[in-house]
Amino acid sequence: MLCIAVLILAGRGWAQGTASSHATIAAQFVLVIDDSGSMGGRGGNTDPDRLAIFATRAFLGLLDDRDEATIVRLNGPYEGEAPPPIAPLEVHRERLHGMLDDTGALAAYDGDYTRCASALETVRELLDAAYRPNVAQVVVFLTDGRCTPQEAERPSADSFLNGLKAFDRETFQFYLLRFEGLEVTPSLIELARKTGGQMIEVPAEDPLALLRGFADALARSQGYTTSVLTPSTYRLPTHRGAERVRLLAVASDAGPDLALRVAAPGSPPRMVGEPVVGRHRFRQGKTYRFATLDYRPSKEPVEVTVDGAGAAWRVLAVPEYHLELGLQVRRGLCAQAGSVIQSASVGESICIEAMLRNRQGEVVSGDLNGDNEIRAKVEITEDGRSRSRPMNQVGEEARFILEMPHLSAASWDLAPAVTIDLGEGLEPIELALSARGFQIGAYTIEPQPAQLAFGELRPGDAPPAQAVTFSGAFQKTRARLEVPDRSRVPGCITFTISGVAEGEPFNLTPEQPYTVAARVAPFCDVRTFQETIDSVLRLALDAGVEAPQVGAVEIPFRVRLINEVEIPRELEVELEANQRKDVDLVVQGSFTRPLELEADTGSWPDGLEVEAVRPDAKAVPVIGRHTTTLRVTAGRCCDAGTHQSEIVLRPVQNDGYAEPPPPIVVPLTVHVTRATKWACHGAWVITVLLVLLLILLVAYLFSMIRNSRFLSSKELAASLVPLAWGMYGDTRAVERVEPQVRNLVRRRMKPAQRFLNWLRANPLLFGLPGRRYRETLELSLQPDRNVDRSSVTLQPRADLYRELENDPQIGLGKLFVSASGAGTYTFYTVPRNGRIGRLVRERSLQEVLFSESYYGQTDSQARTRLVELRRREKLIVPLPDEEREEGGAAGWELR
Repeated sequence: MLCIAVLILAGRGWAQGTASSHATIAAQFVLVIDDSGSMGGRGGNTDPDRLAIFATRAFLGLLDDRDEATIVRLNGPYEGEAPPPIAPLEVHRERLHGMLDDTGALAAYDGDYTRCASALETVRELLDAAYRPNVAQVVVFLTDGRCTPQEAERPSADSFLNGLKAFDRETFQFYLLRFEGLEVTPSLIELARKTGGQMIEVPAEDPLALLRGFADALARSQGYTTSVLTPSTYRLPTHRGAERVRLLAVASDAGPDLALRVAAPGSPPRMVGEPVVGRHRFRQGKTYRFATLDYRPSKEPVEVTVDGAGAAWRVLAVPEYHLELGLQVRRGLCAQAGSVIQSASVGESICIEAMLRNRQGEVVSGDLNGDNEIRAKVEITEDGRSRSRPMNQVGEEARFILEMPHLSAASWDLAPAVTIDLGEGLEPIELALSARGFQIGAYTIEPQPAQLAFGELRPGDAPPAQAVTFSGAFQKTRARLEVPDRSRVPGCITFTISGVAEGEPFNLTPEQPYTVAARVAPFCDVRTFQETIDSVLRLALDAGVEAPQVGAVEIPFRVRLINEVEIPRELEVELEANQRKDVDLVVQGSFTRPLELEADTGSWPDGLEVEAVRPDAKAVPVIGRHTTTLRVTAGRCCDAGTHQSEIVLRPVQNDGYAEPPPPIVVPLTVHVTRATKWACHGAWVITVLLVLLLILLVAYLFSMIRNSRFLSSKELAASLVPLAWGMYGDTRAVERVEPQVRNLVRRRMKPAQRFLNWLRANPLLFGLPGRRYRETLELSLQPDRNVDRSSVTLQPRADLYRELENDPQIGLGKLFVSASGAGTYTFYTVPRNGRIGRLVRERSLQEVLFSESYYGQTDSQARTRLVELRRREKLIVPLPDEEREEGGAAGWELR
């Protein structure tokens, strides 16, 4: 990442902060590009070849994937265009390149006005939305003229800066790039001035000059200058102390892709990352090419050449520094300086030492890039009065000393500062360190050892505690362990003293042994780095009644934090509507304890659901690897297309963090394929149909039952009465045969038999409207004193009565009884020549005896029809009176 080591902290002359590498390893860039017609559209001619587009594309090629940036088209916000959010380039580099396409809205330069206020309002929203503590924010504003319409679009510097989070915390700068010879709105110049930025004039016809404007804005914010190399001036200073040097080659002609080469007299420098190449040509204009390369500088100068450009190339070199200012006081004179101390006794001598270190904790070269002059001083404040003392440089390193012999009793505040001369008429920049107390006198507290070294630590580590004692002339007092400058110490590192956490009080007793322990939480940061941290632990003391206030005791410490983390750039899931898929979001790293993360799955449209699945309680945590399983569910009617959101993972806050680390943000893209209409609405249709079918079935069952009429076996048995002949040839009821008649009926009317008979009659038919089921029995009544000779048979017919009306032949000579309604029944028959089996109706006896059939007439000649029998009707044996024997079986009466 293009780290801005001094960035705003130095550029704005911070007197109370430290330019810490930990505090400034990240930066966010917002590039605002003027797309008004005067730039090259609608008759304008400031930038006809769209070199602003080329310079922006080449500048993005100079940045790492971890750098956070975005582009704002000047007229875009007014036209309703939402610019991309500030995000790492690995997330949306392609999207930004798309904005810089020659055929896009930005390259068209078609804006009607130069709408500065509208654009800056959107820029402010982007800055506040992306703000994170200790992350610098830089705006580079490129324009060719005044803001118009002047009344509506004239920005106010105070309104823009008022309440801006980064400006309030002095981590914001505004750079104005304007084309030579053109006037700009004064409030834009005021913005650059108030934020410690700069206004840089650039010629539009020179691509390298335009690019240098971008680079100078960034280099100026670092406190260093860029270098320009040509075929005749191809030698680059060593840039000792730089973490790496970025090279950007530009050629203004057609040809093959450019290739940068770096050579040194000794071993060649080590390359960093992959080179980037590109070219630009707007319509039929000139062709421009660029290439980037990063290398880690050695101790020797390098020679730079460019293949593929002949003698028409130029190279922009931008060094990358990660510097911090340190201070320590040693006992004795500087030539024989001893251990680091926090206080001294009267009469002693001390050596005050300041140094510039890189991110590896190494003291850098004193000339940095061979051009800068560095001066150092220390501000000594005593009893409210300050005096400045210059410091002397030691050898070629950026190390400075000040000797203070034969000290008198005093209480000092020491605040060192380093001034870097930029040259080229630029104002020098000062790095200042917060004041540190130093006590000289009889009341002293000396920690032993004077420094602590915890070695290399990784997230999750808990190294052995280190023994510390405190000697000196002080009484037992209450104290609290503190980390005074948390901006230099990651929040994942916390400390305890004899088991007492930071900020909690404990008793400080002379010569009593204590233990100081460092603990690293399981997660530190979303980036991979190896960083040496030099800072101090402070004992904030509460003065006792018997002892004067001795201030604070500081114990310098050093720890090298190795944070390796591998996070997916993005997750992508493809599924169809009405489908579910699980995808694993895996975070790997150097953490040595199981990592616990809470997931925020973001917002998704209706029909699409993303949830974090709870891990199996029996699963064994894997050290160095954390897996969050995301369950993606697309509903049956989920909209087809591509849906995007972000998965945010945050460490559990009670897991030993002094400050919460930055969250893990992983973009999640879900591609949903639309299901068929049947799949979307089929379940609803099937449900409706099933409900309707159920209603119909219930109605049908109700209709079957409602249309069914059943006989009562008890009442039917009571209606069948056997008859015997009387003394005079009449009939009389046979007594005491009711039980036999009931048994006769019940044997054939058992519930199971009746239900099976009901099913055989086909309930599907008589469940329809207008149909019915009438339980029917065929009665075979025999004229016999033994009732059991008669029989009763269930008929598997839904409505035999109606069938006989239509076809009497099927019931010829048979007797039937059917249920008519609730508790009612009907006897009916189709007589065969007047006979019903062996019986005849009593009232038609004469008709039978004297009918032609009785005397030999055939059945076919007789009339066949359905006859409904009346109650109390008697069916008797057709005998003349003289043949009737008293007591003999006469027939049956139907009651």
